[in-house]
Amino acid sequence: MSQALKDRNIVSNDYEREGVQAQLSADPVTHAKQLKNLLPLGTDRAKLRALLSGWPRRESYDSSIATALQAALDGDGDGEAVKQALAILNDAKQGIASDREVAGRGQWATYALFFGVVGFVLLCIPQHDSFPDIGNFWLGAQAGVLGAMFSIAWGISKRTVAPSTNARGNLTDSVLRLLIGAMSGGTVILLFQTGLVPELHTATGVLDVTKSLPFAVLLGILAGFVERLVPGLLDSEGDKIAGKGGAPPATPLPPPAALIPPPAGQAGATP
Repeated sequence: MSQALKDRNIVSNDYEREGVQAQLSADPVTHAKQLKNLLPLGTDRAKLRALLSGWPRRESYDSSIATALQAALDGDGDGEAVKQALAILNDAKQGIASDREVAGRGQWATYALFFGVVGFVLLCIPQHDSFPDIGNFWLGAQAGVLGAMFSIAWGISKRTVAPSTNARGNLTDSVLRLLIGAMSGGTVILLFQTGLVPELHTATGVLDVTKSLPFAVLLGILAGFVERLVPGLLDSEGDKIAGKGGAPPATPLPPPAALIPPPAGQAGATP
């Protein structure tokens, strides 16, 4: 092997810890020159290594890093070589970012499915024993969880989720979405039971959430699916309550004397 290849030899250390490293020359002058050639790649290379941390299928990306390092070293400080090396790193970074996004969606959906099933089962416990006088509240909460899961499955391809490097963020987001669905499902049942929301008249007559279980389940699913439905209803009812309990409207002031029209017999008269 020639001395030039020895000076620019690219070696792969432990994939999981170090990634691809450049083994530089032992000669101080050549070593300093090689470090100068690699310096422009530092930021992009660090971002790429962060995305690759813990990724199980990183061999192709490590090969791209090695190619970029080799291109920068072979350029001997040439600007065109640096551009080529940065382009290689950027392509690899876009590829792993796309893979991480796909993995993040799968991670988010898995969390949502698991905790959705757990939440649905847990809501069966208070449905028969706790607060027996609140009607179908717990049934609505269960239906709200189903609606939230349906919404997640429907919009997973359009929803912005954290990459798989942020598992805690995906876990928090998915659990919060299910919690909102459960609360929305139960709340919409209470709104109909208390009469704050008018009754629904359909072709089969007036639907009562306390007597019609299918209607209660449908309302809960709808509230869990449409994330802004119940907050919008609560805002509307809050505005109505605030309007009824607020101060009476102010009495309008009489118009100024100059704007009061003169009597009919004095039309055109001047003061």
